[in-house]
Amino acid sequence: MLDRWPLHIDPSLGIVTLVGYKYDAEDFIEAGVEAVLDQGLARLTFGHLAKRMGISDRTIVYYFPTKPDLVRAVATRLGDRLFLVLEQAFSEERLPRDEILKRAWPVLASRQADPIFELWFELIGLAAAGVDPYPSLASELIEAWVQWLAPRMKVEEGQDPRDEAASVVAVIDGLLLLRTASGQDLANGGAAALGVVGGDLVEPRKIRSPEPGNVDQESQLSD
Repeated sequence: MLDRWPLHIDPSLGIVTLVGYKYDAEDFIEAGVEAVLDQGLARLTFGHLAKRMGISDRTIVYYFPTKPDLVRAVATRLGDRLFLVLEQAFSEERLPRDEILKRAWPVLASRQADPIFELWFELIGLAAAGVDPYPSLASELIEAWVQWLAPRMKVEEGQDPRDEAASVVAVIDGLLLLRTASGQDLANGGAAALGVVGGDLVEPRKIRSPEPGNVDQESQLSD
């Protein structure tokens, strides 16, 4: 892209704009994903994203008329990324609940997935606080996870695949909450007690400060 479009540089703002480049919805979704991975969902606004991209916020509004529209598109894209990560652990074969947990945990308890789940738990917090559109969005994303898992569940006669899938979501979410809040050791201890295989990543990771403008602080907890 950069070799096809002239650049306009605004030194006062530190912004580089592609002159004549026509943005589309996909550009804004991907830029939104990068923005929330850097600074969290709470700071995703038209103005903030426009400044990052060096454009007018009116350009974003053309594709996403409201902030909830933008948030929903970005969160859905993050969910799609999560499913791509999960697909590494599964084949077309249906698996019993315990085997799905054993395959999913090492993939999800990883540095690759950590940023997505930090945002997931931020989203859950915003949903619990009743901030629009997070309550409905959280429900939709959980439903998408259950729908993704249900066809992969091997169940006994009389068992509901959706119920079994929901139980997997409950266990994995609980373990990942421990991992995000308290570090790898406690999460893997809980996973071991449940018969789930834990990951083996031990490098410290940075945890984003909840206050806008604060620098990231190095966690004393291991991954």
